[in-house]
Amino acid sequence: MVQADLLDKLACMDLVEKARRAADEGDVDAFVNSFTEDGVWERPGGAAPMKGRAVIRTTMANLPEGRVNLHVGGGMDVTLSSSNAATVVSQVTFYSTPHTGPLPAPAVPPSRILQYTDQLVRTPDGWRIAHRTTTWVFSA
Repeated sequence: MVQADLLDKLACMDLVEKARRAADEGDVDAFVNSFTEDGVWERPGGAAPMKGRAVIRTTMANLPEGRVNLHVGGGMDVTLSSSNAATVVSQVTFYSTPHTGPLPAPAVPPSRILQYTDQLVRTPDGWRIAHRTTTWVFSA
């Protein structure tokens, strides 16, 4: 493995981690900008895939307020399929509880364990998610 491959793998992991943090912090712009303009996000539960940043933005902006959400990250497996494409598979344990005001929020058991399979592409602005598939591995 050459140094460029290692740097690409780190950049891919950094993108996925920043998207996770943006979701937890309610930073809709940062989360949406982790996708390509025509990015697709598939979520379980029968909902149609979200296609494009505008649809993803609307979904994220309409999430319920007054909650503390935390995606606790597990490992990430990055596979570079070319110099401009990669797949990142990651797992998270998801916690969510109603709470307003300063932290700490009341401790709750996790509501889900998720797996993300992200197809990334290199753009002029760096790596972006072209297609995300969310799988519920365990659900409360």
